[in-house]
Amino acid sequence: MRATSQNRTRQRPAAPRRGVATFFAILLLLIVASTLAVMGMMFAASARRTRALTDEAQLRQLVTAGAIDAARQVEIGDSALTPRTIKVPQDSTDQPASITLSIARVDQEMVATVAAKLGARHLDQRITFQRRDGKWTPVAASLETAPPIAPAGASATPPASSPAH
Repeated sequence: MRATSQNRTRQRPAAPRRGVATFFAILLLLIVASTLAVMGMMFAASARRTRALTDEAQLRQLVTAGAIDAARQVEIGDSALTPRTIKVPQDSTDQPASITLSIARVDQEMVATVAAKLGARHLDQRITFQRRDGKWTPVAASLETAPPIAPAGASATPPASSPAH
């Protein structure tokens, strides 16, 4: 009988290591969850960056349209010196957009200021025209970008300037 009891002990399977398997299962779930969270943040940042680049491109298009109109108005002469707003079609943007054009005579030059606004962002351009060969010709242009308009109580950074010719 003694031999049979020894056989039983040898044939009995070892107790499974449930603690190790549970640890690795939980570790794998944590890795997957953190990876999903990081991917979600990356997608959100990419969407915000894409939106900002889209707005910037649209602002530049509005400034370009204003610059074209400024060149026409400068050719008209002194009657164009009153500030005016250029209509922007409502279906062209998903945000409120406007272009304001003002022209001033400074010595022998005409200086046009184009202010484009798109939602909370705006971009200003100054174009200097000089009379050459009987025609007003643009000789200088500069862009002034401002950060988005901050909500009440928030501080805004000063605008940065960048010359463009």
